[in-house]
Amino acid sequence: MNKIMSYPYTASLLALAILFFLSGCAPSLVTGKKFETTYITNIKKGVTTKTEILRMFDEPFSKNIRAGKETWQYFYKSFESTPNAASYIPIAGNFVGHRDNKGEHSSLLLVLDKNIVTGCTFTYGSSASRSSHLNVLNQQQTAPTTEVTEPCGE
Repeated sequence: MNKIMSYPYTASLLALAILFFLSGCAPSLVTGKKFETTYITNIKKGVTTKTEILRMFDEPFSKNIRAGKETWQYFYKSFESTPNAASYIPIAGNFVGHRDNKGEHSSLLLVLDKNIVTGCTFTYGSSASRSSHLNVLNQQQTAPTTEVTEPCGE
């Protein structure tokens, strides 16, 4: 009889422990490889070579051929979501807690023809927001997202 009575109690504690740990997860996501953006001003269309690009930025995230021209892309994107202290309250944390989310990204797209840079575009930006875990109140505060796209190599 004692074993039967303890099973529901143990199962309840286990379920609460799982909810407690899940409510406090802080996911982080990184895609690509961070690259040195200060070198972008050194790129000159019609002048900068493939070898010089490799010295400045190392291997690209991706390489493709489009219309007979080679395209290289350097890409980096990060996202982090951090829960507040109330998020760690078992069960209730899903209703009263929130997450602070922030992200950044940068992308450098190069067009190469005969080992010389003929096109270059640099895009970068960041974002920030705050959201409830379950969006029960469907509230989300968002800071302005910044994104800038500019030609490079001019």
